[in-house]
Amino acid sequence: MNYDHIEIDFIQRTVMLLEQYEEIRKKIEPEKQYNHTLLINCFLGIIVLPKEKHLSYIPCDRITSKLREEFGIEKSKIGQHVKNLKDLIIQLRHSVAHFNLNCISLPEGSKTIDAIQFIDAKSNEIIIEFVSNELLPFVKKIAEKIIENINTHKS
Repeated sequence: MNYDHIEIDFIQRTVMLLEQYEEIRKKIEPEKQYNHTLLINCFLGIIVLPKEKHLSYIPCDRITSKLREEFGIEKSKIGQHVKNLKDLIIQLRHSVAHFNLNCISLPEGSKTIDAIQFIDAKSNEIIIEFVSNELLPFVKKIAEKIIENINTHKS
């Protein structure tokens, strides 16, 4: 018999890794923290898996202020060309996979990451500029929604 829960387990374990690191991070001095590196790596895994296996797992909800609130991205700036969640995820997947992103430090030149821009390689437009503290809640919510959709489609 084949192991048939790998997609859900992979996503859940990836989120657990992020949560474990968040606990550990509190004990690490700021200049030695790599939370954004881990977050982007984990995010890539979460958004690549359903895109490659089954595009239908990715939610297609229209981006509204209610959705932004639900996904914890109220302050993040979404490009005008991005109309729904599926488009956002697919474009983010391409951006991360091809490392088309910029980290923004405020003030400029400091070693902090205050925002992360994900860029469309073809148009050079910003897909989304996450305020740094909104990326983790977004990743967790996307993971939750993808798992919901996997369970719905497998039933």
